[in-house]
Amino acid sequence: MTREVLRAISQQDLAERLTKTTGSERRRALQDLMSKLKMDQHESTKLGLRDLQEINPESLKDWTPQALGDLPWHFLRKVKALNGMARNANFWQGATGDQASSEENGGQGDSGNILHHSNSDTRVSLHPLDILCAVLLCSDSFLQQEILSRMSMCQFALPLLLPALDTPKCTLMLWAMRDIVRKWRPHSLAESRGFREESLVLKAMPTISFVQLGSCSFSKSKLLHMVLSPSQQHHDFFIHRDMESGNIPREMADGLVEISWYFPGEKDSSDLFPEPVTVTNLRGDIESHWLQFSFLTQVSSALFIVTESISERQYALLSSLQGSATKYYFILNYESGKRSETQEFLNKLAPMLKLNKFNVLEKSNSTNETECIENLQRMIRSIMNSAKNPVAPYRLTDRTFKKELGCDFILVIDTEGLKAPELALLEDNYEHDNELATLVIGLTDVPREKPAMPLPP
Repeated sequence: MTREVLRAISQQDLAERLTKTTGSERRRALQDLMSKLKMDQHESTKLGLRDLQEINPESLKDWTPQALGDLPWHFLRKVKALNGMARNANFWQGATGDQASSEENGGQGDSGNILHHSNSDTRVSLHPLDILCAVLLCSDSFLQQEILSRMSMCQFALPLLLPALDTPKCTLMLWAMRDIVRKWRPHSLAESRGFREESLVLKAMPTISFVQLGSCSFSKSKLLHMVLSPSQQHHDFFIHRDMESGNIPREMADGLVEISWYFPGEKDSSDLFPEPVTVTNLRGDIESHWLQFSFLTQVSSALFIVTESISERQYALLSSLQGSATKYYFILNYESGKRSETQEFLNKLAPMLKLNKFNVLEKSNSTNETECIENLQRMIRSIMNSAKNPVAPYRLTDRTFKKELGCDFILVIDTEGLKAPELALLEDNYEHDNELATLVIGLTDVPREKPAMPLPP
């Protein structure tokens, strides 16, 4: 079977997958999720900053969720308070009565059976990323900006590309990140004790992306937070399966692209990387989310593909990347009985994707985890040193700008921070109107016709 035939089969299979995930089944799944979270009404009437800032008896109480409909508000209130537990998204049903019964029996449960577990005592939850996607979908642009700003302060990974939920295309969340600023001291300014401060959207830095091909027995997201965390100081940037509710199957968040950053600190010895670096993480299998994967291949300095095996169909799909300027790396955790087949296809891909032994990191159950993390960090440092022309986030759409918008230039008139006329009339008023719109005008080269009548001087 020729490569062209295999590629055609793969593309047809991919089209069927995409049609399935973006068609009526996906819309039905979205409606089911919104119904569970009691967010149906906010799909059309968006939540705003006033809804989050409203003060009432409920907002003054430190309450725990009692139903699935409480989870979006639980997240909003916790992230507004910069609570690191904001992404915890579960609660117990029937726990109170069972706990009282257990205490009456001296903690022995019914009939002294310490293994007794009542069927009414159940943990109810949704995946935190499903809740995040639902909240962002039901929020206006200013509330989205506030949510992402607060998430950044909590050092949570941010949503960069929302999957196609209620729209035929994915949503790029750059506007909501525009106020996020970071301050850091690069190694080049260590002696002068200087520092830099810049908007995350405007700062150009190498982008390292991580994606998954097929199923994987270990957590890619957990691997990422270990790579970005100094030794003994692990922080959960990305939700992973070992976190609370992280093992719940995702209903709508597959296809989400998250973004996080690493910035060097005060001491050279403790810094993992000498300069800032961007890390993105695609949720779900690239075969089902080829559009997001294609986006990452265009904007990434390097792209790591995590997989346990490579089949003939997947080989045909990966071979379509031939000629891409992006550097590709593989993290392999071989599936039982698939090692020789995977290595065979990997050897075939080597000349197409310009792979060598330094582009492949093998991981197994017997691999020392610390050694594996250090090798991956070393690979990222090497990529950063050789990265040419890193792209700032605000320019991520440059390559598809003309095709999508039909414009050659863009003019942005941002009125945020100006005083609205109704506020200007008030004495001793120093407030600014943050609800004035941002005007975006696309400019293109168009034939200019000579006016029929001379213009007045």
